Amino acid sequence: MEENVDNVIDGILEYGNRIAKKYEEELARCTIKKLIIIKGEPNVGKTTVCRTILNLLLIDGAVVVDKDPEFKGDFTVKLSYKGIQVAICSMGDRFSAVEENIRMYNKCDVVIVASRNYVT
Repeated sequence: MEENVDNVIDGILEYGNRIAKKYEEELARCTIKKLIIIKGEPNVGKTTVCRTILNLLLIDGAVVVDKDPEFKGDFTVKLSYKGIQVAICSMGDRFSAVEENIRMYNKCDVVIVASRNYVT
């Protein structure tokens, strides 16, 4: 029994090391200087905070470079603000969405993502 537990633990550690190496390689290609995660339970205002940040940046002269076609409810937008590239992604209820947003905007200087469950 103890041997089985040791095998399971070894398997988990091996899997964790493979995942860590994968992310290490991805991070090496990433140029994000600052990652901001807005974390909270469902319906506490994460998207509202993201939209407020967006509006404040637009008021201060940011220019929309790219945005999702719908731009209603949860959204993603890429801005140029005072010489830096900023991405704001309010959809992050699933961990995979947070990962996808970070991967999609990994060449931005600043990435702001909302998340229910991203461990910080």
